[in-house]
Amino acid sequence: MSDSSMVAIRRIVPLIVAVVIFMEFLDLTIINTAIPSIARDFGISPILLKFAVASYYISLAIFIPISGWCTDRFGTKRVFLFAVIVFTLSSLACGVSNSVVMLTLCRFLQGVGGAFMTPVARIIILRLFSRKELIKVQGVIFTPAMLGYVLGPFVGGIICDSLSWHWIFFINLPIGCLALIAGFIYIQQHVAKTLKRFDIVGFLIAGFALVIVTFGVEMIGHYDIVSKGVVYTSIVIGIVLLLILVVHCLKKVNPVLDLIVFKVKTFKTAVSMNAISFALTAGVSLLLPLMYQEGFGFDAATSGLLTLPIAVGYLTFRGFANRIISRFGFKAVLQVNLILAMIWLVGIAQIEQHSSVIYIVIVEFLYGSSTILIGSAIGALTYMDLNADQAANATSIDLTIRQFAASMGVALTAIVLSSMLSVFNLSLFSPSAEVYHYSFYAMLVLWLGALIISLSLTKADGMAELTIAK
Repeated sequence: MSDSSMVAIRRIVPLIVAVVIFMEFLDLTIINTAIPSIARDFGISPILLKFAVASYYISLAIFIPISGWCTDRFGTKRVFLFAVIVFTLSSLACGVSNSVVMLTLCRFLQGVGGAFMTPVARIIILRLFSRKELIKVQGVIFTPAMLGYVLGPFVGGIICDSLSWHWIFFINLPIGCLALIAGFIYIQQHVAKTLKRFDIVGFLIAGFALVIVTFGVEMIGHYDIVSKGVVYTSIVIGIVLLLILVVHCLKKVNPVLDLIVFKVKTFKTAVSMNAISFALTAGVSLLLPLMYQEGFGFDAATSGLLTLPIAVGYLTFRGFANRIISRFGFKAVLQVNLILAMIWLVGIAQIEQHSSVIYIVIVEFLYGSSTILIGSAIGALTYMDLNADQAANATSIDLTIRQFAASMGVALTAIVLSSMLSVFNLSLFSPSAEVYHYSFYAMLVLWLGALIISLSLTKADGMAELTIAK
């Protein structure tokens, strides 16, 4: 390959990766403000769309662990193009869905594409650039991604009000096609010279366990569809399968998830807190647009605009996180911001239909700033005491747990909201803020759980070799 060709590849491939990660991050948040519109079109309660939201997360949790093996087996280019095709076509299918069942299945397929797309894109970048070049390249890639995440709720609201909810999925079509064509031309094929044996048994146990547990939790309260016996039996079977998975992974050579990393204290602590953080992020992202649209009667665009300050808080304080953690340490940053996150969440729970926009912006921005500092500290602490050989496996475990936790966060938020509606004898469409306020208060229990977990940390944990990537 000529020098000019390699220069072109090194210039264009990061842009391709940035585009697909932008598409995936946009898709994570754009659906939240569209939920009431989709529900009205389907003639169902918005709460039932928790199935469509959670199915995406559970698909990520199932398939992320095998993305590395598939890349080694079939090559980076093939797997990347496959992922983009699946994500793009399933976006089309989501857009033409006419029922919650169809949308849930299509979102699951979309998750399959996402589970391969971002991890493989990272592998492509790691193989193309040296460690010294990665910081600059990461900025090119993840700045657009964060913009996608930040703009998602507002863009979703604008699309729903000016066009229809279908277009929140259709906008992925030109982006996906562009990425597919450019990827076919510029991304190089790499296949591993040696290949570990695929743990098909572990993969199947994990998949069935996650789906069955999620199904059971999601169906709590929907006893007109399935009986209580089926619901709780599903949960028990799923938990038993998870325990079997743990035993299998501890005994198996090259398991689908190598649990040996849980012997590292900081990893175990960080992953536990990360699960809670992602559950809360998914829950708040579901509940806040519902409060603005169904509780207060705002349109989708206004709802999207009012949820924007949280994401702006993420984006603003993400750049300061490294210096703050380096200055004060993991334990202090985590504990202070966990307490602050609870305070700001109480502030969000005080939002009324006629609350000042300034108040809403300030309290949401502060909540976003605290949660990104928590997330940054947890993300760095996860890998602080691991060696290079453990990093890839630890990443798979962390990503799997956080996506499963997000699906549980959606399910539990819906359960709490349904319970509050029952307690106050109201419908979801009643203009009562109390239902949403008490649902936010219930979320404080999870932040409190994370704070309790953080007490196991010492000031020295994670500080020996503090090298946090910017």
